[in-house]
Amino acid sequence: VKDYGLQLAPGYGALAGQPGETMTYTLGVTNTGTLSSTVNLRLGTHLWPTVIVSQSLRMGTGMGTVLLPGSGTPFLVAVTIPTDTLPGDSDAVTITAVAHSDPRVPPASAGALLKTMVVPTYRVYLPMVMK
Repeated sequence: VKDYGLQLAPGYGALAGQPGETMTYTLGVTNTGTLSSTVNLRLGTHLWPTVIVSQSLRMGTGMGTVLLPGSGTPFLVAVTIPTDTLPGDSDAVTITAVAHSDPRVPPASAGALLKTMVVPTYRVYLPMVMK
């Protein structure tokens, strides 16, 4: 049976860091269908600066990257935690891979949810001992 299919892995990711740090997630998209597919990536709604870094995949709905059946490629998602955030603050973004070669409506797609959190800054103060 000829078909289109995509998989994003992992489907969920969570990282935590300090304000001002950039958290980097490593994901991969695989063509699980039996036909070659033109794939594009999309960023869902998010509050913090977030970019997809890929040398082979493209963003948006224009020309995509062709993946042969069973092949895949890795990419990175970088989320920068704003400097004005507080411990416990978080942001989430859904990354979606879409098979633009698929004539069905909607076309084959796969998603991954990434959550980034702010961790508290701890400082340790030791007592000064004088003789």
